[in-house]
Amino acid sequence: MKAIASGQGRLPIEVNGEHLLCLSEHALLWPQERVLFVADVHLGKAASFRAAGVAMPGGHSAHDLERIAALLDEHQASRLVILGDLIHTRESYTTTLDHKFRQFRKRHRHVAMTLVRGNHDRHAGDPPAHWGLQLAAEPFALGPFTCLHEPLPTAPQASSGKQHG
Repeated sequence: MKAIASGQGRLPIEVNGEHLLCLSEHALLWPQERVLFVADVHLGKAASFRAAGVAMPGGHSAHDLERIAALLDEHQASRLVILGDLIHTRESYTTTLDHKFRQFRKRHRHVAMTLVRGNHDRHAGDPPAHWGLQLAAEPFALGPFTCLHEPLPTAPQASSGKQHG
């Protein structure tokens, strides 16, 4: 917490023997492999609300794509892993969103991008092929990590061996 409180916006952690950085911009960085992880982006959420008749201002998707683009640039990431819910609903796929994502993808054409499908992605359907995303079902293995959107069900607790009677 000290790193975040000091304004550095980074909290170093170690997971499975790998050094990671929790970033205040809602992302996780694996510096050694130059991998950026994000989750629950929900592109097109406002558009889906508007399609349902709810007044919502626009611009959220562009803002989120710019936030991710800035992180990719700042950390010179070679890979982006989206841990589910890139798209909010089927109605989120608008011409405007397609244009914005294509600009984002063009800017980062040399970055490998993987979408680990989350619950919203499964309902919304796969993004267009021209977005250039590798699609993966969970669990998705990457190095020493198991990449998921939803936590795995926990195994039942082992018995202590004592019989209760």
